[in-house]
Amino acid sequence: MSRQNELLENLFSELGSFKKMPPEFFQHLQDAMQEQKKYYPEAEVLFDQDDLVKNAYYVARGTVYAYRIENGEKRVLYIYKQHDIIAGNAFMHQKESLYYLKTCSDSFLYWITYDQMAEVYTKFPEAEELAKLIVSNREDREVTWKTMLNQKATATVKDFYTLYPELLKRQKGLTDPDIATFLHLAEGTLRGLRNKLLKGAILKLPAKKAP
Repeated sequence: MSRQNELLENLFSELGSFKKMPPEFFQHLQDAMQEQKKYYPEAEVLFDQDDLVKNAYYVARGTVYAYRIENGEKRVLYIYKQHDIIAGNAFMHQKESLYYLKTCSDSFLYWITYDQMAEVYTKFPEAEELAKLIVSNREDREVTWKTMLNQKATATVKDFYTLYPELLKRQKGLTDPDIATFLHLAEGTLRGLRNKLLKGAILKLPAKKAP
């Protein structure tokens, strides 16, 4: 199996963990998505705030984040990591997006268009239940995020980097000021607490991947 086919298989495993689907469903997705992929060596905006969202994405590798700009200030709203599916309300209902979506460097994504997804629902009606389960899982994750943000600052930083250990490495596209807005912390507080947790070995930098 090629590396890219393996990445798609990871998506299919993720979908299968929500609901058992027939083999024909996964074959249909593979036919639709196998050429709709891109490696992002550098950070890149996928769509802008107020854009009509045409694609849903699967993060095969790397990090993607959503942010909004209001009164000239940037605030990070969501952070997506490897194996996450990004299909928000604007995609599902073909509305203008309330936020920007941007990749970090060294990310690899697959996507499916709205029209292709509509065809999936027509051929496989049970896929609509699958979509609802994915949305429900995202809502549960948002509760986890809100719980994390309501802790003391040290616990918030610890839990954040436990959930996103890859962000302990510097990545182009998602900076400390960005992360600080997501955690509702001052940038200096974030850096100080992260350094303290690293020095105390409570947090550890991810091991380097083999070439």
